[in-house]
Amino acid sequence: MIYSIMMAHKFLIQIIDKTLILVYLSISLSFLFVSCVTQDADKKADAISNPNPEFEVVAGIEFSQKFLYRPWTDAQSFCLSQNLKLPSREQLLAVYHLQKYFPGDGYENSSYWTNEKNIFVYGGNALNGNDETRSSVRCVK
Repeated sequence: MIYSIMMAHKFLIQIIDKTLILVYLSISLSFLFVSCVTQDADKKADAISNPNPEFEVVAGIEFSQKFLYRPWTDAQSFCLSQNLKLPSREQLLAVYHLQKYFPGDGYENSSYWTNEKNIFVYGGNALNGNDETRSSVRCVK
């Protein structure tokens, strides 16, 4: 009788141990999942507030990827916030004379702000005005 009580006690302890292990594992996995989701959300929020522009070399000049910032003051502020600057009209015209457009651009979406207030390059011309309907920004180092 004592032997069977001891065996039952041992069996209950094994069940409790296995249950505790499963509870511990499920809690640990839950924390791991929440941690990963939180880190992913933090990375996405950081990428939105502090994008790390990838650069491409066109006409021997490193340009950032294209961003839609309008008007000119917002474009300038954006580049400065990335420790970059708006390109000069000469840099943008060099792209136009070499290959007309940046890769992926076409005639209608190839208007970019220069470092001169309200001057943008479009169709191989430097134009004065606050063309907020078309002008985008590419920053340079």
